Amino acid sequence: MKGQKNIITGAKETVEVRTVCLNTLLLLFLSVSQCVLSNLKDSVILGSHPDGVLAIAAIQVWGLLPGAIAISWLFAQVSSKIGHFRASYFTISGFLVYFLVFAFLLFPNREVLQLDAVGQWIEYTVPGFGKGISCCITHWVVSGFFIIGDLWGSAVIAVIFWGFINTRTAPRHAERQYGFLKIGATASALVAGVMTECFVQREYNSTLCFGATAWEQTLIMQILFVTGLGIASLFFLWILSKGDVENKNVLPKRDDKPRLALRECFATLMQSRYLGGIAVSVVGYAVVFTMSDLVWKHHLRIVYPDPNDLMTHLNRMLWGVGVFSLLGALSSGWLLRRFGWMFVAAAMPYVAAVTGVGLFGSIYFGNELAALCPSEWDVSPVWMVVYTGTVHIIFLKAFKFSLFDVSKELAFTPLESSVQWRGKMAIDGVGSYAGKTGTALLQQMIIVVLGGVMASTVFMGGAVFAMLIGWILSVNQVGHAYQSATRVGSYEVSKEKGKVVTA
Repeated sequence: MKGQKNIITGAKETVEVRTVCLNTLLLLFLSVSQCVLSNLKDSVILGSHPDGVLAIAAIQVWGLLPGAIAISWLFAQVSSKIGHFRASYFTISGFLVYFLVFAFLLFPNREVLQLDAVGQWIEYTVPGFGKGISCCITHWVVSGFFIIGDLWGSAVIAVIFWGFINTRTAPRHAERQYGFLKIGATASALVAGVMTECFVQREYNSTLCFGATAWEQTLIMQILFVTGLGIASLFFLWILSKGDVENKNVLPKRDDKPRLALRECFATLMQSRYLGGIAVSVVGYAVVFTMSDLVWKHHLRIVYPDPNDLMTHLNRMLWGVGVFSLLGALSSGWLLRRFGWMFVAAAMPYVAAVTGVGLFGSIYFGNELAALCPSEWDVSPVWMVVYTGTVHIIFLKAFKFSLFDVSKELAFTPLESSVQWRGKMAIDGVGSYAGKTGTALLQQMIIVVLGGVMASTVFMGGAVFAMLIGWILSVNQVGHAYQSATRVGSYEVSKEKGKVVTA
């Protein structure tokens, strides 16, 4: 009934309820794809070379940031000429075509395509520092898949999906809808965990018409699953972009052809303290996750040298991510109404600090802690790091999918439409990868100087907790401004003073 609030979605209009449900399904499909690709790219790169962890650090420096800049620039140029929706179709379709080419052409012939001579020359020319780069160049097929698979989250979900949602959702609707909308992302971990486990081939299946090994069959089946989800996502995006479920009295009408010069996106970010605070939170998550993830994966590679076993562990982690992120999403609306934006936004860095103590504590004092465990547990220091790191990564991903993303996207809603797009392009499109790249470069330098991953964990732990302090301070700054904006009406960027003021 018109004007009556839906108890599940929080929407008040029939058309609004339909829109929220379609948006949730779209986010579910895109997020399931992200979960599958995340585990798949890690298993592929770690299973291809014993120094896969060093390769990941090198890729984050020399691959992810240039890739993020390139795809953001391309999306900005295409959007300016053919509109946001058509550019979205073009971008998602390009990802899907690449995944199919990788699964059926590149990966089966990866050994033939290896650049061994180039990799050996780089490692000889740049000893120490060039080891990770050498691994990336030699195994360029899997390195490319790691880059493209990682870019799915920033290009398709952060920029395309959330950019579409933010420009068509009024701030007064956002707080009651975004909590329900994030259920699509949080449920994705559970769905991905169930589906990917079904696709893991323990032994070679001769009845399948593809794949020369059990691992190749696993990879191809998961790529086909991602492709199917991508095609379904294009269909939902087409329905929403055609305006079949839009109502100008419910959702604000926004410009479909925003002017998105990448230079102007960064200029807008530099002029705004408000956007700068959001950027610190995004970069903070990237730094904390990248530092912790590298240390954890170093131990994970020791415990699980086989890629199928590694993927099984990662898939089982999705259950934990799904449960905690679903709880976070279901409670986010109540937490926002009861405690406000600042409480929800600050939950992530505080949880990261608590679980981070467990991870780095087990690294620094692993032998002592293992000695305290009962002998029948048979816990080694390496396994202890894997266990505590698994808990740390589960909570980082779970709160990222739920509370962190909800608070971040809500922070964009008071901004004017063009400022939203420019801010998201600069922060989500490039800023998060700048954080990953800077962190990975620092990791490489520390590893080379100190001679290994384990020797550098003291410095990595210090960097993690220093970043958490800056993250919490930025949440405090943005929180006060957000509360003022939602009371007054909206924000606009003051070009003269280079800051955000209430309008």
